[in-house]
Amino acid sequence: MKILVPTDFSDDAYNALFYAAKLYKDEPCTFFILHATETARRPKNVFPTGQDKNLDDGLSDSELQYNLEETKHRIILDTENNRKHHFETFFNRGHLTDSIEAFVEVTPVDLVVMGNKGRKGAREIFFGNNTLQVVKTLVSCPILCVPHELDFQPPTELGFLADYNHSIYGPELDHLKHLADIYQSKLHVVHLIDDAPLDKKQKKNKKNLEHNLGKLNTHFHLVPYRGTKASAVKRFVRNQEIDLLTMVYYRHYFINKLLREPLVLDLSFYLKIPLLIIPDKD
Repeated sequence: MKILVPTDFSDDAYNALFYAAKLYKDEPCTFFILHATETARRPKNVFPTGQDKNLDDGLSDSELQYNLEETKHRIILDTENNRKHHFETFFNRGHLTDSIEAFVEVTPVDLVVMGNKGRKGAREIFFGNNTLQVVKTLVSCPILCVPHELDFQPPTELGFLADYNHSIYGPELDHLKHLADIYQSKLHVVHLIDDAPLDKKQKKNKKNLEHNLGKLNTHFHLVPYRGTKASAVKRFVRNQEIDLLTMVYYRHYFINKLLREPLVLDLSFYLKIPLLIIPDKD
C-alpha cells in the first residue's frame, strides 16, 4: 500500500502521519512524506534539489531535507521500527495542491492522509483552499482527514454515509471493506431520509450496495432528519460511537449539495473522528 502524507512540520501534520501508521500497522506500506513550500509555482513533476532559497520560510533545500529526515526518524521511533513500513521523503517548491497532484502523477498512491487544525480545520475539510482543492483534483484517490490531536483508536465501529440516489460500485468501497476486514469492524451504513419512503431507484441502489459489501458485519440505518443533514449525522455518529466516518465524493454534486445547508459549514462533528473521502468512479 502506498500512502502520501503532506507535512508542514506541524503537530497536526505529524499526528496524521502517526494515525495512518497505526491504522495500517500490520499492512506492508510505503509512506511518502511530502513537504511543499508556498513559493512560485513550478512545472508539474519537478522536484528540485538545487540550492534555491525558500522564499516562504528562508530555509535552504538541505535544511528542508533535514527537517523531513527528522520527521522520518521520529515516526520510525514512535512506531517502534515497524518492519512492514518504509518511509521516503520529498519536497517541492510550489503550492501544496499542485505538489500533491504532480507527485501522484509520477508515483500513483492508494491514499492521501491530511491533518486539520482544530475548529477552523474542520471547515477546511471542504472549504479550505488546500484540502478542498486536493479533494476536487485527486478524483481517483481517497483522502483521509485526521482531526487535531486525535488519539489512535482501532476503528471497530465504522460509519458509511450512503446516498441511495447514486449507484455505489465495488472499487469505491475497497478501502472501507479493507479496514472493516482488518479490524473485524461493525459497519454502520446510514442513509438520511425525510418523510418520504425509499423509491424504486433508491431500493435498487441499496440492494446493490448490500451485495457489494458481501459478508461484512453490516447494519443498515435509515435516519430521518428534520433540521439539517449535518445535525442528523452528528447525532448518529455520537449515538453509535463511530470511530471513522466514510463518504463518497460525487463530482459536480456533493460539494454543491452541502453548500445548500448553512450549518454544514461548521462541520464540527468531524473534529473527533477521521473522515475518509472516497471519489466516485463515474
